[in-house]
Amino acid sequence: MLHRSVRPSLDKVEKIEIECPAEVPEAALYLLALVDVETLATVPHNIGKLYRMPDVRSSEVFEEVEPALQELTAAYGRLGAKVVSGPVAATVGVEQLGGLLVQAVEVVIRIRSGGEEITGAHGQAIAATCLRICGAPEERIARAVAVADAIRGWGRGGGSCG
Repeated sequence: MLHRSVRPSLDKVEKIEIECPAEVPEAALYLLALVDVETLATVPHNIGKLYRMPDVRSSEVFEEVEPALQELTAAYGRLGAKVVSGPVAATVGVEQLGGLLVQAVEVVIRIRSGGEEITGAHGQAIAATCLRICGAPEERIARAVAVADAIRGWGRGGGSCG
């Protein structure tokens, strides 16, 4: 069950990195966050909250999932490092940045716990927040949204990354 809250997002990282243009690195981070929000929003029973529980984290089952969580956090850090502004880069390392970005996306777990449905607007706001954490200016965020929309094929019946 725990793998279902991590693996789908992790499986799309490489495709996102390939399909997003290098000149708009914000698009890759934005897409990863969108995909991850969608994953956490659609897994049954809000199972993403399980790996936050101390009993689960100390179990043998968690040892099987932990490498995937670490890999996803590293992907966030790697993509975030391509976006991060000077002031943020001076205070936050790549690993810590990855952790901050994962935590921003995991707000979905808390929202679901409150009984609220996660909408596309939630996903877009959370993904844009990830870019803001990195210090991306609003015009770069708008560009990332446009590129992500084009890659995903929104409005044309599906997409390549989601």
